[in-house]
Amino acid sequence: MTTITKQAFTSFKFHFKNFVPYILWSVAISSCFFISYLPYENADHFKGLIISLTFSLFIPLTIYSLYFMAELLEQKGVLGVFTFKKEAVLVHCGLLMGILTALYAQSAILKFPFNWRSIPNTFLTGSFIGFGILFFYRWKNEAKESQELKEINDSLQRKTEQSFLKNIYSKVGEEHKTLKVENIHYFVSKDHYTYAVTDKGEYIVDSSLKDLAFHLDPSEFIQIHRSAIVSRQTIESVKSSPQWKVKTALGTELDISRSRKSQVKEFLTH
Repeated sequence: MTTITKQAFTSFKFHFKNFVPYILWSVAISSCFFISYLPYENADHFKGLIISLTFSLFIPLTIYSLYFMAELLEQKGVLGVFTFKKEAVLVHCGLLMGILTALYAQSAILKFPFNWRSIPNTFLTGSFIGFGILFFYRWKNEAKESQELKEINDSLQRKTEQSFLKNIYSKVGEEHKTLKVENIHYFVSKDHYTYAVTDKGEYIVDSSLKDLAFHLDPSEFIQIHRSAIVSRQTIESVKSSPQWKVKTALGTELDISRSRKSQVKEFLTH
């Protein structure tokens, strides 16, 4: 499939998705039209169904045609911002054109003169139904958009508030040492203590692996086991023997728990 074809298909899906309210609108109008035929004993219900289908066909086609023209004018800067008020005017013009076309088809199918008097009632019915559908979808889309914006802003707020560890402190007896996180190969938990391992050795740190997992940069460190967090920079290879293990730059091999295999794979391949 060529790039142009893909773009055209994507554009069609986008337009169709956004055009669903107007299709529902025309189906609702045509359903009302068809139901109005049912009480008449001598009415030809098959012809009534055909006429209803013409309403379902012509109304969305005329609205879509006007929509397409308005979109082209907007892209060229002729129309300006496409507001809800302009949209309401445009779709009602399309509704009127669709009704006129469908009524002409109706007169041809039933073989009687065109009845102008039926236009106002049909248009008012369609307008009433249409405004209900339009406002419902507008409310639905605004609610969805508000939720999406809230999630985005909450995520941005968390990123702003969270500062990842740059240094970590080790204390053994009276000795204090500051370790740069970028120099740490991995953290392990053993004998009820947490150790930070660097080129120069192991240092006890006063933090649990759970706390470290939250405060370390997730793009640089990953917890591969409940007892180990490893730096991306130190991982040289991953092997299975039979349990998955990572080999670090220090030559150490650390187990990867089964539940974290997919996370480790994603971490190392992205």
